[in-house]
Amino acid sequence: MPFLKFAALPLAVVTVLVFWSPINGTSWVNAAFLFVTVIGYYIALTFYCTPYNALIAELGHDSKQQLTISTAISFTWVAGTAIAYVAPVIWGAFVPMMGRITAIRVTFTIMAAVAFVCMLVPPLAIREKGYVNSHP
Repeated sequence: MPFLKFAALPLAVVTVLVFWSPINGTSWVNAAFLFVTVIGYYIALTFYCTPYNALIAELGHDSKQQLTISTAISFTWVAGTAIAYVAPVIWGAFVPMMGRITAIRVTFTIMAAVAFVCMLVPPLAIREKGYVNSHP
């Protein structure tokens, strides 16, 4: 659970940074920045998703419970992906007010903020010690 708490913010921040280039226009600095942020994104994703997936074995005490947890994770992934596909509609509403580039950046910043809150739900809501039967 501590990994989930501490990995959520870096994952949300690096996700936003992928879309916020430091220089307007084409530049090698932007390419280097994108390279670093995408690598950072996958590292942060690993720090969140690996412990999250490890919870399946800890929270599910039999194969039926583990299957239920895996199914719930799959459904939330599908729901999150479906919401992500709505991004062009959201930034389309912002384009008249702020231009296309800023609208895209603001949209992904909002989505990352919502994702950050959602990523904090498991570590704050699940009391791991109540589910785990640890044996030395």
